[in-house]
Amino acid sequence: MKQIVVNLLILLSFQTLFGQIINNEKDSKPKDDEIFIIVEKLPEFPGGMDSLSSFIRNNLEYPETAKKDSIEGRVIITYVIDTNGRITNPIVAKGVREDLDQAALELVKKIPAWSPGVQKGKNVAVKQALPIRFRLK
Repeated sequence: MKQIVVNLLILLSFQTLFGQIINNEKDSKPKDDEIFIIVEKLPEFPGGMDSLSSFIRNNLEYPETAKKDSIEGRVIITYVIDTNGRITNPIVAKGVREDLDQAALELVKKIPAWSPGVQKGKNVAVKQALPIRFRLK
């Protein structure tokens, strides 16, 4: 019973906090240098997610050193899609090994421009994460 009450209090705290964030957003317009995580309209890759998956498959270069060592794994790259749809500030959020991390970073730097995110009718910068899976066949 104690655990249920604690969980309920935590849930209500998050709900109150989230409600305050939403209410504050209604009263303000996006600032030019603000980076969003949640927006009304997310950035879109040209052709959608299937096209992005295809781009990754066609452009990912598996490092020979990782192949030789039979290294597999998932690298997570975070980046910001700016108000013009360009990817900026890519960084390795979770790496596997330096060669795979670098290959994933290089791939993300090659990704063409997206349609930018939109908040309150204005193009805004949006932070996103992309997992890149390295798997040997």
